[in-house]
Amino acid sequence: MRKILLLLLTPLLLFSLVNPYQSLSIDEKLQILINHFLNEELVKKLPLKPIKGELEDSSEIVPFKHELYFNYIQRLKAIKESREAEQKQIEEKYDGEVQYYNGEIKNLQKYYSKKENIHQIVQNSINKAFKIIYGKPMITKLNYSEDKQTIYGLFYVEDIYGFHNFEDIKIKFVLPDDIKEQFYYEYRTSKVFVNFNYENDKLSLKDLTIIYKTKPYKALFQEFKKEYNIKLFINQTLFNTIKK
Repeated sequence: MRKILLLLLTPLLLFSLVNPYQSLSIDEKLQILINHFLNEELVKKLPLKPIKGELEDSSEIVPFKHELYFNYIQRLKAIKESREAEQKQIEEKYDGEVQYYNGEIKNLQKYYSKKENIHQIVQNSINKAFKIIYGKPMITKLNYSEDKQTIYGLFYVEDIYGFHNFEDIKIKFVLPDDIKEQFYYEYRTSKVFVNFNYENDKLSLKDLTIIYKTKPYKALFQEFKKEYNIKLFINQTLFNTIKK
């Protein structure tokens, strides 16, 4: 289902990046996408809003055919009292759910206001934006230095949408000795994730995480520094409480 949705949204995404915003800088495009994915991810963390229940039967109370007036009044009174009691239960239940929801929302707002708690969401959002702007992170051209007993290679980006080119970066791998040879010949089966530094509205590439046979390893950039000017924006209306 997610793949189908991506296919449906891709033309819209391409249009939004290529046409109306084609004059924007890479920094600005990255900022738009990062903040989109950041707030989209935060929405998934929110609890479901409580829904107020309704009376099972709120229909008009009419007398039965041939029902005595006294009997109708007694029945009317009993039904109204029953409905009032049911409505009271509905209100109390909803009030409790609202208090719980508001408490959870306040806790989440406080939790995600701390840098260390939102770090992983920011990293995931940056990776998604990076992939759209540049393409799929990959590694290639590995070579082994016997004197340093280290594997070196290139980090490159496989173009997907053709928005911007990314210059290859020399990298070295941080690997335990017992897997170096295997990795050298089987690295193409691994997945590559970019790690970023984000400080004072400056975004820079930090290093790579290489997932090889389900385990993470590091790859370090060699004499590389590239920064983007990015401002993160958390939509605080996501944390609006329910007012009664």
